[in-house]
Amino acid sequence: MPGQRRGTRPQGRHHIGARQLDQRRVRTRGRVLQHRVWLRADDRVGWADAVAVTYARGFRAGTAACGIKAFTAGASAIPTGQRDDLCVIHSTYPCDVGGVFTTNKVKSASVVIDQLHLQHNRVQALTVNSGNANACTGAQGFKDALLMAKLSADRLDLDPDQVLVSSTGVIGRYLPMDAIKSGIAQACGNLSPDAGDAAARAIMTTDTAPKTARFELELGGKTVRVGGMSKGSGMIHPNMAT
Repeated sequence: MPGQRRGTRPQGRHHIGARQLDQRRVRTRGRVLQHRVWLRADDRVGWADAVAVTYARGFRAGTAACGIKAFTAGASAIPTGQRDDLCVIHSTYPCDVGGVFTTNKVKSASVVIDQLHLQHNRVQALTVNSGNANACTGAQGFKDALLMAKLSADRLDLDPDQVLVSSTGVIGRYLPMDAIKSGIAQACGNLSPDAGDAAARAIMTTDTAPKTARFELELGGKTVRVGGMSKGSGMIHPNMAT
């Protein structure tokens, strides 16, 4: 950065110095400026945070172990030791929302439905399952994704278009909706502001660790909190094309 001595770094922070492929360099008077990201040590990817996505006031999360991947593969019962594979995130108040979606011409049912629901800009909940992507599943996939939104909305006293849905996992297989239905009921029944880490783990597939972050700052004399979670092992590059 201009005026910063080479090799100096803020204390207690982790520096990501490598330029990401989507970051643009700007030349000014012979100097090359580029984005730099500074993260607190406790905000590194993989750091388990009990709140994370529920860090902001009014957000709660709930999880359930449904056996989605096992049922997708033809199992007749939930495997012993099944980890959580579905989560519901709920906001007490309607949110200003935005989305970034694949540029691929082939879009999963949840992507198309979320694009439609975002147009109303009154989302209060997100339901995510792992183990089955509900992609390339035709008309049945759209019916299942819409049902996920409706089941969640009914449990949370919302309208279906106030719920976003997301599915991640194997493609070309129908969702095991009986397992999804019971999982949504369970997750909505145990919503907690302390379940952020559990939610981040429930959406993992090939990830080796949960990905969470949180940040707090003073703005206009008030404390503002931002929390989040993500998943994936490199499938969003290039240009959100997967």
